Amino acid sequence: MSKLSIHISGSPTGLGSLLTKCFDAGSPVGVLYSLNQNLNDDIARYSPPTKWVYRRQTEEFNRLPNGFFTGDPVKSAQDWLVNTKDAADKNRSQIENILLNSPTWADVLNEPAIEIADPSDPVQVAEAIRRAKWLNTWMVTALEIAHSYGVKLAMFSFPTQSPPSDARIWNELLPSLRLGKQYGAILSCIVTETLEETIRLGIWLVFQRLTYNTKASMLLFLTTPNFQSFTRKRVLETAITPA
Repeated sequence: MSKLSIHISGSPTGLGSLLTKCFDAGSPVGVLYSLNQNLNDDIARYSPPTKWVYRRQTEEFNRLPNGFFTGDPVKSAQDWLVNTKDAADKNRSQIENILLNSPTWADVLNEPAIEIADPSDPVQVAEAIRRAKWLNTWMVTALEIAHSYGVKLAMFSFPTQSPPSDARIWNELLPSLRLGKQYGAILSCIVTETLEETIRLGIWLVFQRLTYNTKASMLLFLTTPNFQSFTRKRVLETAITPA
């Protein structure tokens, strides 16, 4: 299985040809990330071993729930996945749309940021910890809902440099990460830099330490949506797995 993966949005041409070439070469594409497109037919036809991540983005479900990091995280997750209906999608909830598309994993958040500009500022640290606790509760709720429907999640889709490499933050996220591992989830991180810059900023090392040192080992999925050429829309890596 190839570690190459593809981020798809819009209507790219040549996907079937690319999948076929990789499959015929004995190195099928590992993971496809799709925005609003069902890839099951393409995968079944051209590359059966390939897995895929699906994210639904519409006017109703646009990146994050309104008021994210405020209010009741349990209710927020319940509303986002089950209770809110999309008039543009025949009044389906997000979980209903995911079931209709039947991906390997569903990505239900997009770039929830937890940042600390000054680690020596107790106010900033306290706010980051509060956000991490809130997000952990939200994600635990989302994982339980998804699991009850037989759906696996791609967790978090954190933006570049978020959360910071700070144990005080990551410790608050461990319950959801461990539950995600139990339920077959993957970690997802949005990368808007080059691979070299990503490594320099510490994202790779943060997740590497997370997976190997916290007993929350799962697949790490880094995706970059900012390349213009389809052939360059490559996920920067898929491969941190338990030893």
